[in-house]
Amino acid sequence: MNYIKFTRWSFVVSAVALAIFFLSNPATAQISYDLEASNLTITDDRIVQDRDTNAYFLITNHANESISGIDAKFTISEFPCECNDDCDSPISFIGLSVDAGETLQKNFSFTPRDVTGDKLLTILIDCEGDITETNETNNKDELEVFIYDSE
Repeated sequence: MNYIKFTRWSFVVSAVALAIFFLSNPATAQISYDLEASNLTITDDRIVQDRDTNAYFLITNHANESISGIDAKFTISEFPCECNDDCDSPISFIGLSVDAGETLQKNFSFTPRDVTGDKLLTILIDCEGDITETNETNNKDELEVFIYDSE
């Protein structure tokens, strides 16, 4: 009888020890991914139709592991754009990478064509949902601008 109690006790102790090992071991701990788009910024004084405009945006990787294969798209519209909307998207960025805990500044230029007046610029990342994230609501940044007629 004592042998059976000892066997049960050893099994319980072993199971608890293994659980602690696997849950605390970084190699087996679950990794949570979260990308954040922010700081969509125009670096020129003003945006003029049919002229190159310089800009940048940030992608922050809040995970403890590098993330690659990040796709992003830049849109110009009169209304808020989401990933599946049919917005003018003059630029797509394919296969961006961000190291663990780091922020990538992506510089780019664009030329607004056939658009003037008040517009909303948007950067959207991971529209295809290729990266399963803990927070999918921070994959977008917007900037209200005025686009002038070419002179």
